Amino acid sequence: MWLISVPYYLEIVLGFFWFLKVGQRLLFGEPSEAVLAIEPDSAVAGTGLANGVLIVLAALTVLMPLIVYPLVQAL
Repeated sequence: MWLISVPYYLEIVLGFFWFLKVGQRLLFGEPSEAVLAIEPDSAVAGTGLANGVLIVLAALTVLMPLIVYPLVQAL
């Protein structure tokens, strides 16, 4: 049974390593010419809607355990 946890923990460690590697490159690296050439997001139609959807999804991610746990306990 413990053998199933090996790929699980390996995936967590590799995912975190990838996040650190890519995040460091994106956040602290110099922007490329392609990035500098594109127009800012605020000039693109629909940006406000997409940001609103992301905010709602982030809020639901935090609130869903508070909503679901009482329902599961009632079962």
